[in-house]
Amino acid sequence: MNNSKTEETYTGNSRQNRNFITSLRQYGTEFCESISIQGLAYLVKNISLLERLWWILVFTAGVSGSCFMVSRLLDKWITTPILVSLATQESKISDIPFPAVTICPESKISLECLNYTKILRERKKGDIFDSELEENLYFDLMSAFCKEENHNGTDSIIQNLLQVSGETDEISIKDYSHFLSTCSAVSLDHALCKWMGKEMNCTDVMSPVITDEGLCYTFNMYDVRDIYSDLNTMDYFDEGNRIRDWDPEEGFHETILDLENTYPRRAFKSGVNNGFTAIFMTKKKDLNYACQDLALQGLRVSLHPPTRLPRPAQVFFSVGLDRLTIAGVIPSMSFTAKVVEAYEPHKRGCYFGRERKLKFFKYYSQSNCNLECWTNYTQSHCGCVNFYMPRDEEMEICNLKRRFCLKEARSE
Repeated sequence: MNNSKTEETYTGNSRQNRNFITSLRQYGTEFCESISIQGLAYLVKNISLLERLWWILVFTAGVSGSCFMVSRLLDKWITTPILVSLATQESKISDIPFPAVTICPESKISLECLNYTKILRERKKGDIFDSELEENLYFDLMSAFCKEENHNGTDSIIQNLLQVSGETDEISIKDYSHFLSTCSAVSLDHALCKWMGKEMNCTDVMSPVITDEGLCYTFNMYDVRDIYSDLNTMDYFDEGNRIRDWDPEEGFHETILDLENTYPRRAFKSGVNNGFTAIFMTKKKDLNYACQDLALQGLRVSLHPPTRLPRPAQVFFSVGLDRLTIAGVIPSMSFTAKVVEAYEPHKRGCYFGRERKLKFFKYYSQSNCNLECWTNYTQSHCGCVNFYMPRDEEMEICNLKRRFCLKEARSE
């Protein structure tokens, strides 16, 4: 009796399984015949084995390729979730500030302050005691700007002069700043400036600034006190314009009412007459052909954002003597969506200006980070820094003994 019940149960289960498999096969056939995916219908049709194998191979290859591409996209989204796209939308030029213009005279010093050619000739002849100690010290200060061969092998000369006079050769930023400003061959008092076609006093619209090319004059740049942090112990020139109506990430403040008097300045029209014009005067007697190459006489001009320190020794174009040069600027704007800030910096591959702290700068940027890294490397390599580098109270300017270490650190 029990055996018959068990056989009936097995028979019932087998029938249910056969019905389920038959239904599944039927539904699968209907699905393959009605779906729009090319190839699946041929798998259930009454065709030859070779054709069936061909369509199985094609379908498998298609699915495998799709899975591979999806995995690549998924991996790219995980590693680089930020998408950079180039938009062609045009903006008004008044939406961005006019670029900062930094002008550096190639003639660093006036003849009244230092006769560079005379000292160079005397040193080559060995007549080192024919000139004053101060003039010889000024000559060696020029080693930061002039051709290296002019100052090679002159360490012993200045040491002999210092021993005779009983002086030291320690140099501070005050020495460089005072030397470059008081002995400058080019002055804003004898320059002509125009902004938007209106003549203006150059001393009102341009400010002196110490760069890697010495004393330069900049237009439309933030005051260095708003760029460097409070830890920087550099001596600054007179305070310039401290108004800050623009931020690199946020743009101009929306609460501005007087659009024409914002700072940094911005242009409202294009063209030569609606930009910045500067004419600098250099006396012929102050042209120093022994310091630099003949091709570099005149001016160095560097264009940069108002919030960035200029590096005219690296990025510049030359304006020769008795030449009129017109420079056109084609700006490009990059926007970052707010949702990008939610990603970690290592995923988006960049930092926002206030996300990372620098020691010597108030805001983080790639250029500021590079300069600070170079400053730290120079300090560790030479035990001192160059005259234009930011520093704290524990860092000092390289004196004459270590000036060639700066060139070694730069070349490494």
